Amino acid sequence: MQKTSLILAAALFFSTRSFAQSLPQFASTYTDSYLRMPYKLFPDDNRQPVTLIDGAYVRGLPFLDMMWRSGYVKLKNGNVYSSYKLKFDTYRQVVVFLDDKDSLDVADPINEFSITDKDGLSHRFINADEYKPQKNPLFYEILLNDKKGTLLKVHQTKVKASAELSNIASERSLYQSYEYLWYDRPTDKIHKLPLSAAGIKDALKLSEVDANKMAFDSYRFNNEDDLFNFFNVYIQN
Repeated sequence: MQKTSLILAAALFFSTRSFAQSLPQFASTYTDSYLRMPYKLFPDDNRQPVTLIDGAYVRGLPFLDMMWRSGYVKLKNGNVYSSYKLKFDTYRQVVVFLDDKDSLDVADPINEFSITDKDGLSHRFINADEYKPQKNPLFYEILLNDKKGTLLKVHQTKVKASAELSNIASERSLYQSYEYLWYDRPTDKIHKLPLSAAGIKDALKLSEVDANKMAFDSYRFNNEDDLFNFFNVYIQN
């Protein structure tokens, strides 16, 4: 399907829903009979999903959630859209929309978006440019937001060589990688959070007195729930 026809179809879709605001611009992805390219299923006989990356198939799919989910997208011009089901491609850091049988990338700059997970919980993501200009597209999930600062999570899909032997000389696969950041609002600085007690203490410049006050040694910082609970205490001190 040609890009122009997809954009025209998207425009017709929106017009039938009487949107008052201007339409977002869409860039088409290629399509096949299984999933929307560059995501494809079953290129050979092993019936495993693969993704086309840099002209080669890599095993696995790069979505944060494999299912199409409800949510919203807020563009940098202020317009908000919530009619489409969407996925978050954490390799390309783009939001993918389901429009009938086609998937589309929104081409207009996105300020923020949300995805509702299988348990009905909403996850809010914000463009990393809102904190610091980026060379490449990047979104932060907001885990905790307060006047003292914001706890952020980076979801990224990366490529690694498979440990399994195969008839492919160097078989590669996708895996999800996570990183946590703390945005300190008073200083307007972002700190990467090493997931260890020593790393957290150094990143936040915690004194022993403050650490003891917050029962610092009782948290396991390689556990997201503990990390979240600690920062809930941190912002109150």
